[in-house]
Amino acid sequence: MIAFATILAGSAVANWYRVLDRYVTIKNPNYALVTRVAMDQIFFAPCFMGIFFIAQGIMEGQKLESIKKSWKRDIHPPWSTIINSSRQSNLLTSD
Repeated sequence: MIAFATILAGSAVANWYRVLDRYVTIKNPNYALVTRVAMDQIFFAPCFMGIFFIAQGIMEGQKLESIKKSWKRDIHPPWSTIINSSRQSNLLTSD
């Protein structure tokens, strides 16, 4: 886990925050902060969570099929619930 944190997580997170600092150029510091946090949670967190989940399974010695089953059991249901509830409340639809 230490290797994952120092090699992959450290460099990925550091580079992501550099990108946010470079491209989110809002003069109001409060709006800039809220925008960066929103972008982090919407774009980076879901992708990185998948990478973390797969890497953890590999480091535990699980086979790919076992990792897929764990993903479908533990991660997929909450995400699909969030997406479906957002669609029902017309947050993600263009209608």
